[in-house]
Amino acid sequence: HKVAEQNSITKRRTEKKHLLSADFPLKAFHFRRENLLYSLSQRLRGNIKNGMSSYDAVLKCQTHMIELAEAFVEDITLQKFVEKIAEVEEVNLKKVLKKLCSLYALSTIEKHKGWYLEANYLEGVKTKAIRREIDTLCADLRWEAGALVEAFGIPEELIGAQILQ
Repeated sequence: HKVAEQNSITKRRTEKKHLLSADFPLKAFHFRRENLLYSLSQRLRGNIKNGMSSYDAVLKCQTHMIELAEAFVEDITLQKFVEKIAEVEEVNLKKVLKKLCSLYALSTIEKHKGWYLEANYLEGVKTKAIRREIDTLCADLRWEAGALVEAFGIPEELIGAQILQ
């Protein structure tokens, strides 16, 4: 599974169906989380093995731990989002939620694209396709912005954007 995701064809796939599938971001998020967990454990182990106290080793790896925590939350959020969408029966709502989920997933991957590129998980051609797809999703979802804001129950006095008026 890990090898299949890192093969030269997969990391360059740019077709819309692949990018908008639940499978691609779920695997990408999981790969990032597991990779960060492994590298953090190796860093902690190495520091302690070299005589550093566990307290100092944790302090030295603190930013790595925060990045892992963020990756874990992003991974769980995406998993739960996908699970809840599967439970939705109303067709139009499901369609909007899928787009919103794809926007979350692709935006998160784009946010960490430097990490994915350095990990050799994605190639530049794919990160460019992701950015284009994010733009398309934003354009598609703009018509749903009012309903989405209303669904979150944000008080009217906090909503100041003219687009929602």
